[in-house]
Amino acid sequence: MRTWLFITNPFLNAVKNNFKKAVKISTYHDAQLKSHDTDAFFAPIATAYHVLHLELVNAYATWLAQGGTQKGSTLDTNQLLLLLVSNKIPDWEYTILGVYKKGTPQFLAIFPRGKKPFSNGSIESRVTAVKQLNISLNNIAALAEVKTAVDAFLNQLLTSREIQLGNKGMTENLSTAITHINQVAMTEMHSNLGLLISHFKNDPIEAGEFFDLETIRNHDQIIFKDSVAPTKERNIMKHTFAKADGLKLTNNGTVDLQFYLAPTNNAVPASGQTVVSLAPEEFITIIASDLGDVANLFLNVYNTDLNQKGHCTIELL
Repeated sequence: MRTWLFITNPFLNAVKNNFKKAVKISTYHDAQLKSHDTDAFFAPIATAYHVLHLELVNAYATWLAQGGTQKGSTLDTNQLLLLLVSNKIPDWEYTILGVYKKGTPQFLAIFPRGKKPFSNGSIESRVTAVKQLNISLNNIAALAEVKTAVDAFLNQLLTSREIQLGNKGMTENLSTAITHINQVAMTEMHSNLGLLISHFKNDPIEAGEFFDLETIRNHDQIIFKDSVAPTKERNIMKHTFAKADGLKLTNNGTVDLQFYLAPTNNAVPASGQTVVSLAPEEFITIIASDLGDVANLFLNVYNTDLNQKGHCTIELL
């Protein structure tokens, strides 16, 4: 049996997966109640709801702030992996070639798959490649300096990854917390709707004045999924962002992706342009200004891989 329309919570339905929208309609409802709190009927309703509203606003702010912390740790890990490919591996290989020629059994024991495992795949697989390299250098006196260098870099990488995963877990925990308070606040708002309809039973349209009906009825798309060809850019959406607008970016694929705001739908990242880089299977919560100049209306993604297609999800918060 279908749920009766009149007992369905329209506020929970309206803000599903959209915390920003929840805060917006909550702010409106809280302000309307407060403007009537000298009335004996409204005073207890306004007081009770204001507590929930503040909890929702604080939970949302904390969640966004944690997303920024996670962004910092993600970029730090990604920067180390970039350094690994651009600097560390070439230097270590050069030194190793001075001891073992390329193609010899000893060289192949150290680099069995060449340099590919250090640049392709998930973060975990690339960290594992460094671990394996470190082990393969054990007890080779002629490569003791390389072994020491790999040891130091591996420890740095593991520390960065541990911080990153800790922040990721914290973001997920905070997401659970804001989801809970969001549900509590929207449930209370639904209860208030019932009270207001009863209070204005002779003219129930007046109850609508206490709710942001335009925003509640707005069902604009907030989740965008797309794919991008190797070494190509892809426009995900054209959108006017405020600097503090929240987004959740997810790399659903197996290659590194770069997200950025661009002046046109086919613009690739320019030299020195602000981008948010995500490794495979990573996600991050950011604000729009982290992607560059919000005067640029096109949210694009660039696939840095030469061979494989990338996949991503962008959620407006």
